Amino acid sequence: MQTEHEIRTLAHQVTEILVVYSRCFEQWRESPSDLARYERTHANLDLVRVLTEKALMGGRGELAELLACHTDLKLAVLRRHMGLPPPPLEPAHEEQERFEALLQRHANHVAALAAVCAHRSGQTPAAAPQRAAPVVHPAARRPPVAGR
Repeated sequence: MQTEHEIRTLAHQVTEILVVYSRCFEQWRESPSDLARYERTHANLDLVRVLTEKALMGGRGELAELLACHTDLKLAVLRRHMGLPPPPLEPAHEEQERFEALLQRHANHVAALAAVCAHRSGQTPAAAPQRAAPVVHPAARRPPVAGR
């Protein structure tokens, strides 16, 4: 069983990693063919998942929503990047509206999980997203490639 201090510390770490995840995801969304950015995004999201499951019993619903939305948005980004037509039952003009709604939903889920973390760590929810420590999961770090 974890102490209150350990839980608060983990919640604070999840808050910081969520900020990094959001930035990494935004960067990958702008350049979907960059696999290093995708790996960093995925590693940070996986770290958020592990720490949330370990420390934040109340954040599991928000985490599940974020994971589902992340998958939907990832597929939409890849569909656009590959130039695939919209799904069969979706008119082409509604694709942009759906994509923007997915982006907003994703931001809302990140904010909801950050609020749970901020509450659990003792921070105010408004202060949580402003904490932007450059935390990157060790698995997401790649050695420099010669010639780049």
